[in-house]
Amino acid sequence: MHFRLSAASGEVVDEGDGTVAVEGGAVTVSPQLGQPLRIAPEQIAEVGEPVPFTVRIRLSDGSAVELSQLGVLRTQLLAQIGDLRVADSRQGLVTIGFGEPQRFHGAVDGVEADVSLYDDGLVAIPLSGLPVQVPYAVIEDVTTDPSGYRIGIAMGDAGSVEVQRLAQMTSQFLTLLRQRATDARGRTGAFLQALLPGLGALAQRQLAGDLRDGVAVPRTTLDGIDPQAWPALVGASALPERAAGAALIETLGEPALGFHQISSVEVAAQGTTQLAEAGPVQSSGPGRGQGTNFGQIEQGMGMLMAERFMGVPTPGAMGGGGTLIGGPPGGASGMGMGAGMGMGMGMGGGFGAPFGAFGGMLAMRMLRGGGAWSQGGQAQARSMFRVPETPPDPTGQTAAHADLDSLTIGGDHPTIVAFLVARTTSGALVYESLNVQDHATYVFHDPGMSVSQLDLDLMLIGFHIEVLAGDVTGLGSRYAEAVRQMPHLARLAAAFRGRAIHGEGWETQLRQLLV
Repeated sequence: MHFRLSAASGEVVDEGDGTVAVEGGAVTVSPQLGQPLRIAPEQIAEVGEPVPFTVRIRLSDGSAVELSQLGVLRTQLLAQIGDLRVADSRQGLVTIGFGEPQRFHGAVDGVEADVSLYDDGLVAIPLSGLPVQVPYAVIEDVTTDPSGYRIGIAMGDAGSVEVQRLAQMTSQFLTLLRQRATDARGRTGAFLQALLPGLGALAQRQLAGDLRDGVAVPRTTLDGIDPQAWPALVGASALPERAAGAALIETLGEPALGFHQISSVEVAAQGTTQLAEAGPVQSSGPGRGQGTNFGQIEQGMGMLMAERFMGVPTPGAMGGGGTLIGGPPGGASGMGMGAGMGMGMGMGGGFGAPFGAFGGMLAMRMLRGGGAWSQGGQAQARSMFRVPETPPDPTGQTAAHADLDSLTIGGDHPTIVAFLVARTTSGALVYESLNVQDHATYVFHDPGMSVSQLDLDLMLIGFHIEVLAGDVTGLGSRYAEAVRQMPHLARLAAAFRGRAIHGEGWETQLRQLLV
């Protein structure tokens, strides 16, 4: 591998042969003799190929490193860097995203990106530029253009996002996005119903619609649904020692109440061996998935063959392991990749394996019927892709589901955090957690920041407001890079005035911060 390291000015700082490795949560470029360059994922601003077979990594400080002579492992390196950036986004850049993500490769607002759907929202890591975040709570509509391949996500005052270039995965992505957004609102509804079981069904629906995950709703709005809703929700949520503080904050200005989920309650399927038969392809536009599921069966068989003969990993199977890339093209690493690909190509993939040129013809006849396969041929073909509908031990099977009983605001480890936000008469903004023991009261000063803007900014950092507690701009700060890059986090850091620690003297501290 050959590397070239350039400063922000374009001046070449170092150049030579060496190795590159993705390990230990970083990309490390090591010369044959000299000081290695270690790149944290949050420091990567762009990954591209300015010329064929050359990988260029541009860093947030304007410097760049170009890697060439990678041979066949260039694609693997790009994939590993992508996996590393996705895995580190929540911690390194303080983005949303909890639960098991479903990943897609496409483009967001015209830029190629890795798009993940988490339990709480969409996070796209583009090849160039900042992460794009779409909390499900702010989604107002999801539409497609006439072709069905461009997906528009409207977020009201938060703007809009367009997702495209998903190819055959477009329909699956669209369905899953809508499902996860709806599921998030369903969890909110179930949680609020448990808190206020005496509220009528329609009022419950309206309340859950307003109090979507993370959205702070003014008291006047909740009073319009039911005058008893606000005191009942605050009373059920606040720790006994926080009740007086909550009452004080309510007197400082018009308060808003919100709830946000902080961890997943999804439970994976246990012991399930049943596989559902592929259904019709969902159509998002003219000419897509019309009237047959043959395309899905063919795609499924192709994937099975690829996994069997070429070792293609299923989604989520690739980790961020440390594969060392470098050395001459004929080295051990190159032989390993070449041998694997050679075997896969030799055996053949999809309908071509393992019957050579006649595989496709045989498979087509099995699926379509006719000739020797006319008697029950289609039924036989369908049975190849499913197991019996009744599992051997039904009592031992558990389908994937959301454990709604785990949605709780009580205990030492609540999965739901209740909070108050208020703008005081002096123009300060106060954020208070009602049910978390070791959580201070945070105060912000920014004349141009509304309660809804503060709420959205906190939503975009997953309400990890504790990152503001210490030094966020110094060289020793874990979050300095995130503050420099993420506009909403920089806005919060600039507006942050201080914290009032609960205990003796809390009210005095708070009033001093409000001035």
